[in-house]
Amino acid sequence: IDDAVAILLPLLKPGAQPLASAVREAVAARWGVRLAESPWNWSKMPPHLQMRFEIRDDATGRVLAASRDLTALAPLLARATRPATASGDRRQPSTGREHPRLPSTALDDSLWTFGVIPEKKVDRNAGWETTSYPALRDDGNGASLALYASPDVAAEIHANGVARLFLLALAKKVAVPFRRNRLPLAAALYLKDLDYDDAQIAADLAEGAVREALVRNRPPVRTPDEFNRRLKNDRAAVIRAQAEMTAILSESLAAAAAVASSLEDTRVPVDAADAITAQLGWLVFRGFPRVVPLATLRHYRRYLKGAAIRVERARLNPSGDRTKEAKFAPYWACYREAVRAPRPGFAAAREAFRWAIEEYRISLFAQELHTPEPISPKRLDALAERLARK
Repeated sequence: IDDAVAILLPLLKPGAQPLASAVREAVAARWGVRLAESPWNWSKMPPHLQMRFEIRDDATGRVLAASRDLTALAPLLARATRPATASGDRRQPSTGREHPRLPSTALDDSLWTFGVIPEKKVDRNAGWETTSYPALRDDGNGASLALYASPDVAAEIHANGVARLFLLALAKKVAVPFRRNRLPLAAALYLKDLDYDDAQIAADLAEGAVREALVRNRPPVRTPDEFNRRLKNDRAAVIRAQAEMTAILSESLAAAAAVASSLEDTRVPVDAADAITAQLGWLVFRGFPRVVPLATLRHYRRYLKGAAIRVERARLNPSGDRTKEAKFAPYWACYREAVRAPRPGFAAAREAFRWAIEEYRISLFAQELHTPEPISPKRLDALAERLARK
């Protein structure tokens, strides 16, 4: 190893590119060997083999912050090198990946008081260049501007912050009460078991509709003009989405209640009943109208019908159900692990995997219902790899 390092060192130019990229190019140039793009798993390196980074005060040499994670230090460096505000505020930055709030005025009648928000911000000071990504952060009763080290994390947070501002602006328009007394009795009882009250359902439907019509699958809002344009032109789309989501919610509750009732048949194998009960729990839960995209909610009728078909087939052929479950279970376990330890910036990849798994479940247990596009273990493996690698 020492000989290899001695050969490589003269070929490396400090500061030109990341170390791993520089080593890959040097190895290829010297020995003609092409290393994988990510040959090292840095997270598994023992601490003494990981580089330690420090931010020091130019004047005193005092260490302001230190970490073996350069990504965590990047926004802190940006803050440390930013000139003091007019009030002389030089508050210490937080030590996490999230940058402290940037100055922003209180929300007024126009709601958007942040001017134009750039996609990224580059700071140069004392020979260092740091890039951070501005995003609006959802504060519950408003939004504040902050910087993040990762563009993917910033994109997720910004979408939530913009959705909050839209929801505040349209509060009166989307304040539609939900009444469970209009549901079939079994569906109302199912809601009671979920401990999901009408006020929260109404709030979740409103927020879900705002996200669907004004934020999801659309370019990020970064200017007051675009914010106000969507508010003016797309209000009707919010109301339509809210009405459709309410209808899907009611239908899904009734279907889930029927499936749950059929599981009381003692002829349904216990392992199949447990798996189907878990499926219902991951489809119909407190908050699902708020977080599940409308495009996916439109498939709920098929998903729940598939669950009903599985109940009947498991009752008649327990061994066949177990064979299919054995094929399905590894992918579900992979998703559960991704949810158990969610990684910031991975929400889109995680959700793509989640609903691909649901389609795979249909292909196994209720093939006659079909899937919108072909689904196979090969495709699921590719999605799982993407989720792990991203």
